[in-house]
Amino acid sequence: MSKAPYLPFVIACGLVLLLHIISSAFTPWMDEVHIVEMGRLAVGSCTESILISPNGMSSAPLYYLGPMCHELAFRMGGVYAVRILPALALCLTAIFFHLWIVRSRRFPEGLALVFSFVVLTLPIFVQSVRMVRVDMAVMAICFLILFLIDRPHDQRSRLRLVGASLLAASSPFLWPSAVMLFPLYWAIWFSRLRDARRSLPDYGIDIGVGGLVALLTVSVFLIPVRDQIPRMLDAFNAYFSGAGASSPVGNGAGVSCLEMIRGMVVLAVKESTRAPFFVLVLPVGFVCILRRAPLIFGAYLVALGMGVLTGLHTFRNIFLFPYLLFFFCEAIVWILPRWPSCVRWYLIGAVGYGFLLGPVAYAFWSRPERPIESSACSMLPAGTRVVSLDYAAYYLGRQNHWHLMAYPRPSQIVEDPAHLLRECQAVVLPPICDHYCAIEESYTLYGGLRSLCLSAARYDAAQGKRSFLGQIGEAFTYDDFPQDTRDKLLSRLTEMGFSFSGDGRIAMAGGISANVH
Repeated sequence: MSKAPYLPFVIACGLVLLLHIISSAFTPWMDEVHIVEMGRLAVGSCTESILISPNGMSSAPLYYLGPMCHELAFRMGGVYAVRILPALALCLTAIFFHLWIVRSRRFPEGLALVFSFVVLTLPIFVQSVRMVRVDMAVMAICFLILFLIDRPHDQRSRLRLVGASLLAASSPFLWPSAVMLFPLYWAIWFSRLRDARRSLPDYGIDIGVGGLVALLTVSVFLIPVRDQIPRMLDAFNAYFSGAGASSPVGNGAGVSCLEMIRGMVVLAVKESTRAPFFVLVLPVGFVCILRRAPLIFGAYLVALGMGVLTGLHTFRNIFLFPYLLFFFCEAIVWILPRWPSCVRWYLIGAVGYGFLLGPVAYAFWSRPERPIESSACSMLPAGTRVVSLDYAAYYLGRQNHWHLMAYPRPSQIVEDPAHLLRECQAVVLPPICDHYCAIEESYTLYGGLRSLCLSAARYDAAQGKRSFLGQIGEAFTYDDFPQDTRDKLLSRLTEMGFSFSGDGRIAMAGGISANVH
């Protein structure tokens, strides 16, 4: 097998990594901060955290492996190491995807390389990387599992099944939405079992071995968080019973059917705008899969239902893309013999469009870094108990050894500051901004998509709350909030005896240096 065709792919992976590295200085998003902080809670016991509420309830989740990797990366290499991890996972995703469709699905190597370029430049994948999430690690494991199980039966089939079961059972501990990929694993595995035409006892042994390995893996990974299992079960019960339906985190429970459909339409239109070449041929892929592999199409419908029931927002939508990539590849393979010239130009357009709106766009028009003045930070010595309303201060607080505490929403601080800030010694304030909607700046590049996203989720300054057009997920951060809310907050903090730094970004309690131990 010639190595020459792989040189462009290696260059593309290197270029994508380079673009992410040179543009890794930006103000952190909520997702990035929360994931790293969840990892900090998982690595060691913490009495104060931005994820520990005033009543002492910790948000440390069962899915601790992914956050823990981010936290360890921060401890070993700082913030830049954290931000390179998802980019590396994206490259691994493209590599394992290529292995799967070449070795298992028997696609031509040249065509498979082009499909791998598409994976490397999908805007939704690149967005996950830029927001420093764990999704791409789960995607890499997904395609590695498919590479292991989507093979003809031979003497190593059971060994590959053991490896795939171990990886599949551990993936929800990286990120819980990984369970949406289980129907795909089962559909492909059962398809291979059916094609092998083996005896019924052999089927039973395979199912027993895979189930036992998965059960043991889950049991081992539950040991470190066994004390939290009852609380997490109560949270899941409240979530699906609709108790959390008013929460703006993408909960699908308790939402009307009309709102759910409207949110799905907004999400579908948004993704179609970002990846039109990818979406255009999907109907052909649906038809091909229905005719050739209806079990896989059924698995997609099951995964879609799981997403709808739990709130199908942008980053949960990522976990439908392995199914959609399967459909995309099948569609291209069906069209290629009929219109080869059109397909070549189509794939060139798909890769070029994705590269420009993915790595290049985020590299040169990314969220700018918003540093906090070092002179103000020097006023807060190590050990200061700080409530930060600005995610830009998170890594700074970690480096200066502040005790970062849970921060409520600005409206809650305005309503009841004495209760929420009774233990804190300083408050880091965000800059003045006319819009509470942080998603506006992340989608400015996409023209008409900007107004679409703003209509999907917007802040009502008059009522002091967010209103959503469908359950598309958490679209805001607390970096920015309106001038009137900020003025009320400054007034309340002044009444409580807080004084402000020269730039007005940090509010300090009186005698702070005397209170720090």
